[in-house]
Amino acid sequence: ENHRKVVAYRAYADSSPSPGNRDHGTHVVGSAVGNTFGPFLSFPATANIGMAPEAKVSFQDLSRGSSGLLEVPNDLNINYLLVDYKNGAFVHSISWGKDTNAYTLHTANVDEFMHQFRDALVVVAAGNSGGFGLGTIGSPATCKNCLSIGASSAGDRGSEYD
Repeated sequence: ENHRKVVAYRAYADSSPSPGNRDHGTHVVGSAVGNTFGPFLSFPATANIGMAPEAKVSFQDLSRGSSGLLEVPNDLNINYLLVDYKNGAFVHSISWGKDTNAYTLHTANVDEFMHQFRDALVVVAAGNSGGFGLGTIGSPATCKNCLSIGASSAGDRGSEYD
């Protein structure tokens, strides 16, 4: 059995896997499947493990590439989701998106993938424009077969729910 955490890594539109200052997906995957090991097994490190600490990761590093804009595959079904699925990843996290509140080609790609691979789950960030009102859930979170995750910034009201 393969005991490696990262079973595959693919730098898409990025010539260097070195981290930059905008590596949001790395944080998201750590929150999902992060685990501690060796000398880090003591508190407080164990309080910061991910939701599925024993899970494996097939990681695709999307980047801004030479255009300065985030470059993603044209066909998410074949060139993105299927790559990780073939590596054994059945839960896929898309922590990026467009500010387009519409049913786009990327949205259709996610729906098609979910229809073809019913043992998979695509989790998509709802968007980063929630503070701008209605219609701010962006593609591909506008698909009908994914789990779209969003949050709101409600200020410092946490004490009401303690």
